[in-house]
Amino acid sequence: MHATDIVRFERDGERWVRFNIGEQGGEAVTLERKVIRRIRVRQAELEDFERRLVVMVSVKLGSISEQLEMSLTDRSKMEFPVLIGRNLLRNNAIVDVSQEFIAK
Repeated sequence: MHATDIVRFERDGERWVRFNIGEQGGEAVTLERKVIRRIRVRQAELEDFERRLVVMVSVKLGSISEQLEMSLTDRSKMEFPVLIGRNLLRNNAIVDVSQEFIAK
């Protein structure tokens, strides 16, 4: 998920993170979430791994509402601000790659 101004901090002895979302063409929203875990991601254009924080967020896609783990990174140079994976779609949706923006 696209996130900027990512700041780690501690709250009640646990790892938390503060970050901004939604500033592309609109106003940024600041969120705070407990860090679930950290992951290492290898991108095709980079030789090294990128470390990302993972947080729980509420996602609504059409009539589907779920709590999902999302990794945070600056996706401003990428085509899509959020990537939806098979965990959300499994048992909830059928994907027709010939169509766009048809969620109900």
